[in-house]
Amino acid sequence: MELMKAVRIHDYPADKLQNFLRLNEKSCVQLCAGIRKNENGIYVLTDEKNGEIWGVISTDHSIYHCLPKLKGPDPEFEICFYSLIGEKINSVVGDKTGTEVIVNLLKKKGLKDIYTNEYFLMTKEDDSALPPPASLLSMGEEIVCCNRTHADDLYDLQFHYLKEEVILPGKKTSDLYVRSNVKSILKNQKVFVIESDGKFVSKVNTNAIG
Repeated sequence: MELMKAVRIHDYPADKLQNFLRLNEKSCVQLCAGIRKNENGIYVLTDEKNGEIWGVISTDHSIYHCLPKLKGPDPEFEICFYSLIGEKINSVVGDKTGTEVIVNLLKKKGLKDIYTNEYFLMTKEDDSALPPPASLLSMGEEIVCCNRTHADDLYDLQFHYLKEEVILPGKKTSDLYVRSNVKSILKNQKVFVIESDGKFVSKVNTNAIG
Protein backbone atom coordinates (compact mmCIF):
# COMPACT_ATOMS: atom_id res chain seq x y z
CA MET A 1 0.00 0.00 0.00
CA GLU A 2 1.17 3.54 -0.79
CA LEU A 3 1.53 6.19 1.87
CA MET A 4 -1.73 7.21 3.50
CA LYS A 5 -2.84 10.83 3.39
CA ALA A 6 -5.39 12.59 5.60
CA VAL A 7 -7.63 15.15 3.90
CA ARG A 8 -10.19 17.34 5.67
CA ILE A 9 -13.68 16.44 4.52
CA HIS A 10 -14.21 19.99 3.21
CA ASP A 11 -11.26 19.49 0.84
CA TYR A 12 -12.33 16.09 -0.50
CA PRO A 13 -14.75 15.62 -3.45
CA ALA A 14 -18.22 15.48 -1.90
CA ASP A 15 -19.60 12.95 -4.41
CA LYS A 16 -16.82 10.43 -3.69
CA LEU A 17 -17.24 10.86 0.06
CA GLN A 18 -21.01 10.38 -0.13
CA ASN A 19 -20.62 7.23 -2.23
CA PHE A 20 -18.25 5.78 0.35
CA LEU A 21 -20.51 6.67 3.27
CA ARG A 22 -23.58 5.31 1.51
CA LEU A 23 -21.93 1.88 1.36
CA ASN A 24 -20.77 1.93 4.99
CA GLU A 25 -23.29 4.09 6.86
CA LYS A 26 -24.76 1.24 8.90
CA SER A 27 -21.47 0.88 10.76
CA CYS A 28 -20.87 4.61 11.34
CA VAL A 29 -24.20 6.39 11.74
CA GLN A 30 -22.98 8.91 14.31
CA LEU A 31 -19.92 9.79 12.23
CA CYS A 32 -22.14 10.39 9.19
CA ALA A 33 -24.36 12.66 11.28
CA GLY A 34 -21.28 14.69 12.27
CA ILE A 35 -20.29 15.04 8.63
CA ARG A 36 -23.77 16.27 7.69
CA LYS A 37 -23.56 18.86 10.46
CA ASN A 38 -20.18 19.99 9.08
CA GLU A 39 -18.32 19.31 12.32
CA ASN A 40 -14.60 19.99 12.53
CA GLY A 41 -11.84 17.45 13.00
CA ILE A 42 -13.12 14.88 10.46
CA TYR A 43 -10.69 13.50 7.89
CA VAL A 44 -10.84 11.30 4.82
CA LEU A 45 -7.93 8.84 4.68
CA THR A 46 -6.77 8.23 1.13
CA ASP A 47 -4.12 6.36 -0.83
CA GLU A 48 -1.63 9.13 -1.61
CA LYS A 49 -0.86 7.66 -5.03
CA ASN A 50 -4.32 7.27 -6.55
CA GLY A 51 -6.56 9.19 -4.12
CA GLU A 52 -8.72 6.14 -3.42
CA ILE A 53 -10.66 6.54 -0.17
CA TRP A 54 -9.47 4.23 2.60
CA GLY A 55 -11.61 5.38 5.49
CA VAL A 56 -13.03 8.32 7.46
CA ILE A 57 -12.18 9.29 11.02
CA SER A 58 -13.13 12.00 13.49
CA THR A 59 -10.27 12.83 15.86
CA ASP A 60 -11.82 15.01 18.55
CA HIS A 61 -11.85 13.91 22.21
CA SER A 62 -14.19 11.14 21.07
CA ILE A 63 -12.96 9.22 18.03
CA TYR A 64 -15.61 8.08 15.54
CA HIS A 65 -14.34 5.97 12.69
CA CYS A 66 -15.32 4.16 9.51
CA LEU A 67 -12.34 2.04 8.48
CA PRO A 68 -13.62 -1.02 6.55
CA LYS A 69 -10.17 -1.77 5.09
CA LEU A 70 -8.49 -1.87 8.49
CA LYS A 71 -8.29 -5.58 9.34
CA GLY A 72 -5.52 -5.38 11.92
CA PRO A 73 -2.36 -3.41 12.80
CA ASP A 74 -1.24 -1.34 9.82
CA PRO A 75 1.99 0.72 9.85
CA GLU A 76 0.70 3.32 7.38
CA PHE A 77 -2.49 3.84 9.35
CA GLU A 78 -0.46 4.11 12.57
CA ILE A 79 1.68 6.94 11.17
CA CYS A 80 -1.34 8.80 9.82
CA PHE A 81 -3.39 8.27 12.98
CA TYR A 82 -0.70 9.62 15.30
CA SER A 83 -0.38 12.72 13.12
CA LEU A 84 -4.07 13.54 13.68
CA ILE A 85 -4.86 12.88 17.34
CA GLY A 86 -4.46 15.19 20.30
CA GLU A 87 -3.26 14.38 23.80
CA LYS A 88 -6.70 13.77 25.30
CA ILE A 89 -8.97 11.02 23.98
CA ASN A 90 -11.97 9.85 26.00
CA SER A 91 -13.67 7.27 23.82
CA VAL A 92 -13.61 5.33 20.56
CA VAL A 93 -16.77 4.47 18.62
CA GLY A 94 -16.98 2.30 15.51
CA ASP A 95 -16.75 -1.28 14.32
CA LYS A 96 -15.02 -3.72 16.65
CA THR A 97 -11.89 -4.41 14.56
CA GLY A 98 -11.08 -0.75 13.96
CA THR A 99 -11.78 0.13 17.58
CA GLU A 100 -9.40 -2.54 18.86
CA VAL A 101 -6.59 -1.30 16.58
CA ILE A 102 -7.14 2.32 17.63
CA VAL A 103 -7.32 1.52 21.35
CA ASN A 104 -4.03 -0.40 21.11
CA LEU A 105 -2.39 2.56 19.35
CA LEU A 106 -3.64 4.91 22.07
CA LYS A 107 -2.25 2.62 24.75
CA LYS A 108 1.15 2.69 23.03
CA LYS A 109 1.05 6.46 23.49
CA GLY A 110 0.32 6.05 27.19
CA LEU A 111 -3.35 6.97 27.03
CA LYS A 112 -5.49 4.95 29.41
CA ASP A 113 -9.12 4.53 30.49
CA ILE A 114 -10.38 4.71 26.91
CA TYR A 115 -14.12 4.07 26.80
CA THR A 116 -15.35 2.05 23.83
CA ASN A 117 -18.90 1.85 22.59
CA GLU A 118 -20.56 -0.55 20.17
CA TYR A 119 -24.16 0.02 19.20
CA PHE A 120 -26.84 -1.91 17.38
CA LEU A 121 -28.44 -0.09 14.46
CA MET A 122 -32.22 -0.42 14.35
CA THR A 123 -33.64 -0.37 10.82
CA LYS A 124 -37.20 -0.11 9.56
CA GLU A 125 -38.73 -3.30 8.19
CA ASP A 126 -41.35 -3.62 5.48
CA ASP A 127 -44.60 -2.59 7.17
CA SER A 128 -46.56 -5.21 5.27
CA ALA A 129 -44.57 -7.99 6.92
CA LEU A 130 -45.30 -6.82 10.46
CA PRO A 131 -48.36 -7.69 12.55
CA PRO A 132 -50.55 -4.74 13.56
CA PRO A 133 -49.20 -3.20 16.79
CA ALA A 134 -51.09 -3.77 20.01
CA SER A 135 -51.96 -0.73 22.06
CA LEU A 136 -49.40 -0.44 24.84
CA LEU A 137 -50.64 2.85 26.29
CA SER A 138 -52.53 2.93 29.55
CA MET A 139 -55.55 5.09 30.23
CA GLY A 140 -54.60 8.76 30.24
CA GLU A 141 -51.33 8.26 28.36
CA GLU A 142 -50.51 9.65 24.95
CA ILE A 143 -47.53 9.92 22.59
CA VAL A 144 -46.30 13.45 21.97
CA CYS A 145 -43.94 14.62 19.23
CA CYS A 146 -41.79 17.27 20.88
CA ASN A 147 -40.64 20.66 19.66
CA ARG A 148 -38.50 23.44 21.11
CA THR A 149 -41.20 24.52 23.54
CA HIS A 150 -40.78 21.21 25.40
CA ALA A 151 -37.14 21.77 26.40
CA ASP A 152 -37.80 22.23 30.12
CA ASP A 153 -40.16 19.25 30.24
CA LEU A 154 -37.49 17.02 28.69
CA TYR A 155 -34.70 18.07 31.07
CA ASP A 156 -35.08 15.33 33.72
CA LEU A 157 -35.44 12.50 31.20
CA GLN A 158 -32.41 13.67 29.24
CA PHE A 159 -30.34 14.17 32.38
CA HIS A 160 -30.92 10.59 33.53
CA TYR A 161 -30.32 9.24 30.04
CA LEU A 162 -26.99 11.04 29.77
CA LYS A 163 -25.97 9.91 33.25
CA GLU A 164 -26.78 6.27 32.50
CA GLU A 165 -25.73 5.90 28.87
CA VAL A 166 -23.42 8.71 27.77
CA ILE A 167 -21.35 10.29 30.53
CA LEU A 168 -18.12 8.37 30.99
CA PRO A 169 -17.61 6.52 34.28
CA GLY A 170 -16.30 8.87 36.98
CA LYS A 171 -17.27 11.98 35.04
CA LYS A 172 -19.95 14.50 36.00
CA THR A 173 -22.31 16.51 33.87
CA SER A 174 -23.56 20.06 34.24
CA ASP A 175 -26.85 21.88 33.91
CA LEU A 176 -25.47 23.78 30.91
CA TYR A 177 -24.44 20.55 29.15
CA VAL A 178 -27.83 18.91 29.67
CA ARG A 179 -29.72 21.96 28.42
CA SER A 180 -27.41 22.26 25.42
CA ASN A 181 -27.95 18.58 24.67
CA VAL A 182 -31.73 18.93 24.86
CA LYS A 183 -31.61 21.96 22.58
CA SER A 184 -29.48 20.05 20.06
CA ILE A 185 -31.72 16.99 19.80
CA LEU A 186 -34.83 19.15 19.49
CA LYS A 187 -33.17 21.07 16.66
CA ASN A 188 -31.67 18.14 14.75
CA GLN A 189 -33.66 15.01 15.64
CA LYS A 190 -37.15 13.59 16.09
CA VAL A 191 -38.15 13.32 19.76
CA PHE A 192 -41.20 11.46 21.05
CA VAL A 193 -42.38 11.05 24.64
CA ILE A 194 -45.13 9.30 26.53
CA GLU A 195 -47.11 11.83 28.52
CA SER A 196 -49.04 10.59 31.54
CA ASP A 197 -51.17 12.88 33.69
CA GLY A 198 -49.45 15.91 32.20
CA LYS A 199 -45.90 14.67 32.84
CA PHE A 200 -43.32 13.23 30.44
CA VAL A 201 -42.47 9.73 31.71
CA SER A 202 -40.56 8.16 28.84
CA LYS A 203 -38.60 9.43 25.83
CA VAL A 204 -37.19 8.15 22.57
CA ASN A 205 -35.33 10.06 19.87
CA THR A 206 -33.34 9.43 16.76
CA ASN A 207 -29.58 9.90 17.05
CA ALA A 208 -28.97 10.57 13.36
CA ILE A 209 -31.21 11.42 10.45
CA GLY A 210 -30.03 10.54 6.97
